[in-house]
Amino acid sequence: MDDFFGFLKTIAPTVAGFVGTPALGVATEALIKAFDGDEEKVKAILSGDVQLSSDDIARIKLAEISAKQRSEELGVTLEQLDIENTNSARTMNTAIQGDEPAWMAKNTAYLLDWVIVGGALYLTYLLFIDRVPLENKEYALMAFGSAWTLVGTVVNFHRGSSAGSRQKDKIMGK
Repeated sequence: MDDFFGFLKTIAPTVAGFVGTPALGVATEALIKAFDGDEEKVKAILSGDVQLSSDDIARIKLAEISAKQRSEELGVTLEQLDIENTNSARTMNTAIQGDEPAWMAKNTAYLLDWVIVGGALYLTYLLFIDRVPLENKEYALMAFGSAWTLVGTVVNFHRGSSAGSRQKDKIMGK
């Protein structure tokens, strides 16, 4: 399924970008029109359960053009949807942080961050200091890699750069 969406993003980024957003209707409408009203075919395409022919790809490209035009008419862009999503997350977080009796809601994410970092440090200790039995070495190494990947995610969330910041850097670079 991920391979399919990667492929769909390659040939029709607007259509793929609208999947899973409020603008899905724009993409679906364009696809149904491009496939002459064949809703079953469109459902199969959106679910990734179909082998696409070259004719199908050409129709998807037509749907891409149509979806772009329609989204411009409606004033909906992927960037706007991304901004709305970010604003929604900020509003939700502000509401959670503003609730006085909700200690658990305010601190669960931070507690999980500590557990992830602590778990990665503990795994590091086990691997390099305490020594893991040889029969468990591969499992320990997989857990070690996964744990430190999660630590990277935690650090990027709290200290990383946002998509908006990257966009600003690109604009300033030009």
